[in-house]
Amino acid sequence: MCTAMEPRPNARPALRHWIPLLAAAAPLALGGCAAPPPAPADTPLPAPTTLQSAVPAASGAAPAPAASATPAPAAAEVAAQAPKQVTGVALSRSGRVFLNFPRWVDEPTPSVAEVKPDGSLEPYPSAAWNQWDKAPGASAKKRFVCVQSVFVDATDTLWILDPASPGFQGVVPGGAKLVRVSLASGQVEKVYPFGASVAPTQSYLNDVRIAKGHALMTDSGLGAIVVLDLATGAARRLLAGHPSTKAEPGVVPVIGGQPWRRADGTASEVHSDGIAVDPRGEHLYYQALTGKTLYRVPIAALLDTSLSAEALGTRVERVATTQPTDGIEFDAQGNLYLTAIEDSAIKVLRPDGRLTVLAQSPDFAWPDSIAISGDTLLFTASQIHRMPGFNGGKDLRRSPYQIYRLRLGS
Repeated sequence: MCTAMEPRPNARPALRHWIPLLAAAAPLALGGCAAPPPAPADTPLPAPTTLQSAVPAASGAAPAPAASATPAPAAAEVAAQAPKQVTGVALSRSGRVFLNFPRWVDEPTPSVAEVKPDGSLEPYPSAAWNQWDKAPGASAKKRFVCVQSVFVDATDTLWILDPASPGFQGVVPGGAKLVRVSLASGQVEKVYPFGASVAPTQSYLNDVRIAKGHALMTDSGLGAIVVLDLATGAARRLLAGHPSTKAEPGVVPVIGGQPWRRADGTASEVHSDGIAVDPRGEHLYYQALTGKTLYRVPIAALLDTSLSAEALGTRVERVATTQPTDGIEFDAQGNLYLTAIEDSAIKVLRPDGRLTVLAQSPDFAWPDSIAISGDTLLFTASQIHRMPGFNGGKDLRRSPYQIYRLRLGS
């Protein structure tokens, strides 16, 4: 947790690790290229990787993506603005945009909103869901406590993930849940609650994807993959003891020339965070935010209840060496987009292993979550490094917060 933040009255015990969540409107001319850092002279360069062929996690360091020629600049524009710190964004097939606002430093009202055509924010799916009375138990079960992410699946269903840890003070009893909302009716269809065995006190359910009748979620607080059977409601914590879900020792992001540390100088550890399912629905890709390795695991292996923890661990593969990354997402062509927080950029790991910068600007202050529908990519800029806990108690965040749009293939 961010220990430099002011404690809240009657707060639960502080978490050991900080858990993540966190210009001009004219189009920005952006672009560039990225290459992996050179290896030491006595270390042979690894072969280029591809997203179709990875190496077992036990085999050593992940291969570095191949460098590529500078692509044509991409143009980014401000698609929406929000007065409070925003982390998640979701985009429906018809172009509807949804945002979420975690209960960290701010008291967000609402916690989840739809961006209307005039740019205003409307509480979603209702005002009642966005009015939590800060009580545990029954109230926390039916209200948004601290929403971290939103996601629209292939059926145009909205999923809202609530780790229920306001101010990073621990999971509110009864509050951790995944909420399924029909975009056709605007009604909550089902609430999947998580008990302490799935969402322990120090956990922070971070991001979610849907595949093969299951919800797949990262826990960035303790490090794990949570698999939820949408038919039965049964959930399991997997890979909780595997290094692929853990922050990598010594990885301290440098943003704007400054190491990302708490006010007392200690580094934050953020475990498995970004998550994505490949277009064929075969593999789950994930990475720790304070890490430089992209991993994947067969979804079939995650769903195989006969596999022991050790056996499942052998199915994890290293895909590529990257850099500290918050959100990731695939497009239909198999390109994997990453939010590069150190470079204020959106990067692309292409199926042949080339890594390029799609868009880059100082205005992209901590690019966070990505949503893709058709040829449209949206991403949030959550300004996490500007929060008080990382700046001696000074709040350096600037409102409004921007949600950016990129046109893919243009």
